[in-house]
Amino acid sequence: MNDSNLNQFTEGVYRRLERPLKLPGFGEVDGHYWWLILIPLLIVAVVYVILMYIRDGRSIGWSWAAFLGVCRCGVYGILAWAFLMPADQTWNEVRKESRVLVICDISRSFDTRDEIPVGGRRIEDIPTRQDQVIKLMAEKDGFLKKMLETNPVYTYRFGRFVDENYLVFEKNGTYWTRDQWEDRLRPRKNDEPAPEGADRLSVNWPGFLQPSIKEVEDEAKLDEDQKKQLDRMRRLRGGTNIGDSVSTVFNREMNNMLQGVVVITDGRNTEGTRQAVTELADRAQKNKIPIFVIAVGEDRPPIRIEIADVRAPDVARPDDPFKIQVNAKGDGLPNQDVTINVDIYKPGDDKKPFKTVTKTVKFKPGTPPRAEVEIEISPEEYGEEATEKPAKPEDKKPDDKKPDDKKADDKPAPGKKSLELAEGEWIFVARIPKDKQEIFPDAEHKSEKVKVNVRKRPLRVLLFASAPTRDYQFIRTLMVREAGEKKRVDLCIHLQPIPNSSTPRIGHVQDVDPKRLLKSFPGQLKDSTDEPDEAQRFDNLGSYDLIIAFDPDWSQLSDTDLKHVEKWVENGGGLIVLAGPINTLDLARPGVNPGGDRLKFKPILDLYPVILEDARIKDLERKTDEPFRLNFPGATDEMEFLKLNEEDEKATYRASWDEFFDGPAAKGEASPKPGEVRPPPLRGFFNYYPVKRAKDKAIVIATFADPQANLAESKDKEMPYLVTATAGKGRVFWIGSGETWRLRQYREAYHERFWTKLTRFVGAGNAGKLSQRIDPNMGQFFLANTYVPVEVKFLDRDLQPVDKNVKPKITLKLPGAVNDIPKEYDLKARPGGEWTGWFTGRFLVKSPGEYEITFEGPGTGETYVRKFIVKESDPELDNTRPDYDLMYDLASEADGVLNRVNDQTRKDLLARLLKPVKAEKAEGDAPAEPKENVNRDKPHLLFELKNADIIPSCMTAQLQEEKNRGKVHDTWDNHWLLAAAVGLLAIEWLTRKLLRLA
Repeated sequence: MNDSNLNQFTEGVYRRLERPLKLPGFGEVDGHYWWLILIPLLIVAVVYVILMYIRDGRSIGWSWAAFLGVCRCGVYGILAWAFLMPADQTWNEVRKESRVLVICDISRSFDTRDEIPVGGRRIEDIPTRQDQVIKLMAEKDGFLKKMLETNPVYTYRFGRFVDENYLVFEKNGTYWTRDQWEDRLRPRKNDEPAPEGADRLSVNWPGFLQPSIKEVEDEAKLDEDQKKQLDRMRRLRGGTNIGDSVSTVFNREMNNMLQGVVVITDGRNTEGTRQAVTELADRAQKNKIPIFVIAVGEDRPPIRIEIADVRAPDVARPDDPFKIQVNAKGDGLPNQDVTINVDIYKPGDDKKPFKTVTKTVKFKPGTPPRAEVEIEISPEEYGEEATEKPAKPEDKKPDDKKPDDKKADDKPAPGKKSLELAEGEWIFVARIPKDKQEIFPDAEHKSEKVKVNVRKRPLRVLLFASAPTRDYQFIRTLMVREAGEKKRVDLCIHLQPIPNSSTPRIGHVQDVDPKRLLKSFPGQLKDSTDEPDEAQRFDNLGSYDLIIAFDPDWSQLSDTDLKHVEKWVENGGGLIVLAGPINTLDLARPGVNPGGDRLKFKPILDLYPVILEDARIKDLERKTDEPFRLNFPGATDEMEFLKLNEEDEKATYRASWDEFFDGPAAKGEASPKPGEVRPPPLRGFFNYYPVKRAKDKAIVIATFADPQANLAESKDKEMPYLVTATAGKGRVFWIGSGETWRLRQYREAYHERFWTKLTRFVGAGNAGKLSQRIDPNMGQFFLANTYVPVEVKFLDRDLQPVDKNVKPKITLKLPGAVNDIPKEYDLKARPGGEWTGWFTGRFLVKSPGEYEITFEGPGTGETYVRKFIVKESDPELDNTRPDYDLMYDLASEADGVLNRVNDQTRKDLLARLLKPVKAEKAEGDAPAEPKENVNRDKPHLLFELKNADIIPSCMTAQLQEEKNRGKVHDTWDNHWLLAAAVGLLAIEWLTRKLLRLA
């Protein structure tokens, strides 16, 4: 393609006249003075011929005289013309006119739709940014046509780089219709004709503004050239480099009388540097070439709803309620109402919801704003009738309760109907309607299916005792009854051999099948718990949910067995330990050497929630006539096993324990108020095993109230009696002595309820429970190479905000072989406002994959595990918000253009220019680069699409013409010229001879 209009033509010249004439006394003069010599000579010659043939005409006649005179004059004329040296001069005329550049961004961010879908409008019907550019370019009598009235338009496209295939629209020439522009949007086959008017354009197909790659359904059918074009377009549209791309075009065209450079972009610069943009703007300013920027896209905070988490237990029991918690985040929607629906599917029917629970809440301010709803799935509301068989009188075991302490509830209960949740897999799906301002293709957001397995599988319990203590006997009777008629427990028993004897206690009546009376402690630990052979199953520690250990002699277990117990608990097993005066002492004794018993017992000591004291040092001699109450510093209403009184729904756990300690008329609380002196209890506990202290992550639920039993290290702290702690996925529970049977002295039901609920609490971990003390606020999906913001609220054991000076940590489990970021991070208290327990932090994720984050509650020992997904970063689509700040810096100052337009245009132009806008950073954005100083006091040539039609009025036209001499072709030295002169002379002489003239 020629960059200018070239016109070539030829004209006749006389080379003699172009040469200077040398005259004596005058030097060189203009060649045209030859006429002063030639014309007189020709006149003299013609006069001579006339006079000569007037004389001859008297003898031959005037006609022959005239004929001969013409021949002679013709010879003189030919000689004179040859003397002037005639020639053909070639000329090259160059006509150069100004032009305008239109540079269009075609990156994938231009697939974005910015308009808000209102009035039921579908997302597909909303124009993309590229659609809006096409409309601007194809409007009849619009932007492009007005531009062509003054200048030709050269149109380039760019993304990651500049496309060399550019378009030229001639001044006052044909411009494209919308159909023709849209036809450019798809790759074309080789035999497909170009749109009408395309023959004027020196450009290769396919596409110009935005080749639509997604319409190529079967790439295998493309030929090699088409595949190369497709790959090139993918690379072109895969990024945006505004500075380097526009600079490339500017450098190529800057000497071609540019009247202006129009850049159509959204300013989302994903590659290159900002410095390249400011340097380009500075160079254009110095060369007095204005850059007009047309901003595409709406700059507003993103409105986005995401269902961040649906929390539910993995397993629940049919007769226990459980909770479902839905957490949602709403970017740009603080304090706005949101409706959260939870569809509930019963087992066996995952097609139609059994029920939908709808709740409306507000997005609480935060980073990001969050909303939370919680629903309880209770047997009373969602259950089915289940019949419980009446207890058989023969199942009742005698106890040592006094007749006065017998209560009505100790009698066999008649058969009654109760409600239970249907067994099987319950499914829950959360749904949130999309916000009216949200750009989202579906009508609502839906979570993945969350499944809760409701099952009646009995609690698999191993009673492990060194001796048949009183507590053991009562608990064994309770477990046997639960395993028999109610099928709630799958029971095995291992009574350790008498010390110094290898003979197991197997002749004793234990009320269980002899196969379940184990001769040895389970020696295997396997993942599978479904061994077909009972003997193998009973010998597999993995077949049990709970071990109740009554002052066990751990020294009788091998090192492998002890390590199995530790691993079993960490994998989710539950361990209840009742301390005793005989074997617990062995764990407290210091080892003889580093390889002694102390090292052997390390797996068990690591599990215990307390650090044991050597009872021999304390020299305990407890009285048997003075009971002591328990105080409950770490107890909460969530601990169901402490609620002994179920007849009174309003009764708290404190009231029921006060009733045990002090009788039915007790009105006090289980824990004394500061300075309160309480009378001695009527009933209580007498003994305990001493400990140095509870471990840091353990929860001290109850303490022994005897002042003489206070800790040696802290005289003002009472001896821990009921202590629990988590170990991995499992839980360990410490009971300071084997005296829980004393609850039966008041009510048999109190003792049974305590143990029935405690075994569920410890044996099933957190089944059916959700953490109430750890409340994280974070999204579910993030992008690689961005920061993940985290907010989490921590509550203490009393559900009050933890101290803001603590330093909680979060721990990450990275996907696969990823090891490019730290695994632990500190959190800081959220500043400002009333303290409510919120901590914040952030960390950078670099690699895609599924991550796991663990929140650990300060002082409670509770943990909460949450998974989140990191996706591969796509800079073009991750953040499509227009960067008006960058576009303002790219646009030239308006002074130069204002000076070349009329007053009315100047006024309209100033009214349409955009002011500098500082766009807010989106979540996860990296810090912005430092910018060059840009004069923001002067208006810049930044426009929106809707007011860009004034740009053609700012253009003026310039024209330059140049005429260059080309080759010269002489015409005087041709043979025909000589032939003509000789011929004329020959005719004249022959005629004179015939006419007999002298």
